[in-house]
Amino acid sequence: MAITKIHPIKSTLNLAIDYITKSEKTDEKILVSSFKCHPSTANIQFLKTREDNDTKGKVLARHLIQFLLPK
Repeated sequence: MAITKIHPIKSTLNLAIDYITKSEKTDEKILVSSFKCHPSTANIQFLKTREDNDTKGKVLARHLIQFLLPK
């Protein structure tokens, strides 16, 4: 069974991404994936996309977590 959680990131996007992608938490980053961006430049890409689209609101990004329970 899988469990999915979604957390909004409302400030310090770069610090959140650094924390989320820590090597010791992600099996040396093997467990890190991204969609249409690269983890090392995601914060810049996210903020640029918000600027380009004149996006309003407090949520800068969303952190998706998947847990796969052992059988």
